[in-house]
Amino acid sequence: MKKIFYIIILLMFVAGCDDVTVVNPDLNYKEYVVVRAELVAGQDFDGVKFSRTEPLGQQYDSTIAAITSGVTAYLKIGGVQVIPLHHVGNGVYKASDRIPIKTDTQYELFAEVNGVGIYSKTKVPKTPQVASAYVEKDTIFQANVYTNPGEVYGAAWEIYNNGTVIDGAPDFGEIVHNDNQFSTSTIPVNTMALREQYRSSNYSNLWYVRVYAYDSAYLMFFTTRNNNQPVSDVYSQGGDQIVWNVYGTNVIGLFMGVAKSNYIKVQ
Repeated sequence: MKKIFYIIILLMFVAGCDDVTVVNPDLNYKEYVVVRAELVAGQDFDGVKFSRTEPLGQQYDSTIAAITSGVTAYLKIGGVQVIPLHHVGNGVYKASDRIPIKTDTQYELFAEVNGVGIYSKTKVPKTPQVASAYVEKDTIFQANVYTNPGEVYGAAWEIYNNGTVIDGAPDFGEIVHNDNQFSTSTIPVNTMALREQYRSSNYSNLWYVRVYAYDSAYLMFFTTRNNNQPVSDVYSQGGDQIVWNVYGTNVIGLFMGVAKSNYIKVQ
């Protein structure tokens, strides 16, 4: 009876309104420049992608969103070496020569997109050293990682066989860091739950964990990435409540250093 009463009251309120305002989500749309780059230790620099966001409800098309002109960009490595970046297609800007990404090295991005200044910096972590990996709870694996100051860590399960990755976790179970910036002790980090099809003992000899070390700025992105998030791709539309590490007026994105451990057998 209470539910019926509240429904009647609501209908009376709506009927008494002279005007009904329909909010068009496009009216609140603000275009952002999106910057994406992952600097992976031990690999060549794969470039920086510049694109723009698109309105809610519009199918995201990366080729249309790509910014292919009006961009000036360069890298600064270790505070000394300056390398210009050039457009190579689909909004990706790279150096003319290969740039090997080195651990424990700072990289800075300076750019201007149609007159808007953009800046970011990241430090590529050391390669993670893992003390052990084991089944922590049911289908969740845990790795004990030796920590370094200024780094945060995630772990992913892998189905791994003789140098071939058969399958892997779509995301991290958590991102962790050591509160003591001077400590190099181990901390535990959990994976997501293993997919159901790999939980039988038939696959146990293929259970591995890989640990990822990130610049500490990744922690805030990971913590806030689902804020103000109506779509699955956080890069396709602007989200002021997400904490990014790229700076500029109406600019979002990640310019992030990462290092990966070896594949560690789960015991």
